[in-house]
Amino acid sequence: MHRCLIKPEDWDSHCVSLSDYEAHHLLNVLRISAGEQVAVFDGSGREAIAMVELEQGGEVVLHILDIIDATLPAVSITLLQAVPKGKRMDFVVEKGVELGVARFVPLTTSRGVVKATKTERWERVAISATKQCGLSKVPEITSVMTVMEALDQYAADGLFLIGSLFDGAQPIHDILQQARADKVDKVTVLIGPEGDLTEAEMEQAIAKGGVPVSFGNLVLRVETAAIYAASVISYELG
Repeated sequence: MHRCLIKPEDWDSHCVSLSDYEAHHLLNVLRISAGEQVAVFDGSGREAIAMVELEQGGEVVLHILDIIDATLPAVSITLLQAVPKGKRMDFVVEKGVELGVARFVPLTTSRGVVKATKTERWERVAISATKQCGLSKVPEITSVMTVMEALDQYAADGLFLIGSLFDGAQPIHDILQQARADKVDKVTVLIGPEGDLTEAEMEQAIAKGGVPVSFGNLVLRVETAAIYAASVISYELG
């Protein structure tokens, strides 16, 4: 079923009007006709089945037929992600949403510099992925932060894992098996840049309670490491 996003402040239990963008997409791209049913959600957890009606002037109105249970991930994942070069962060956001990441925190690190803020584009990618995969809540994408800014805000939010190439990192499988036994439902995971975090950044993260974990014997690219981590966390704790 096709899905339409509205602003939370526009939610109504009886009917809602679509934005120009959503109406255009529904009528001219998806070719939905009056009388057909679609899903409507407000990005904050509410979702319903609605029937499409066309008002005079071409306004698209959705009449709410039935409120449905929100589709939310079983585990809340916060991804502290060093921004990779090019458009690879788009890929991280898109696939991360599909795997249940609830919050993306783009990072600048000592070994990686963000040349331009692309938060709005990443938000659009997140919305599109949310529609596609059936989630009822659009993940949060914060402003770009330094490692220390992100640690101060998010390190204490549940289990804190650090993807690491350093000696002594524990297998992520072992840590998550214990987390599953402990019924952990919040995980923050830090993925560093190409070449990994510096020793100083790693020490800062460990000082905030982070547990360095290994993703195996192979060295993964930044975006692969992020998707691997989200996949394993969702599987083990979901």
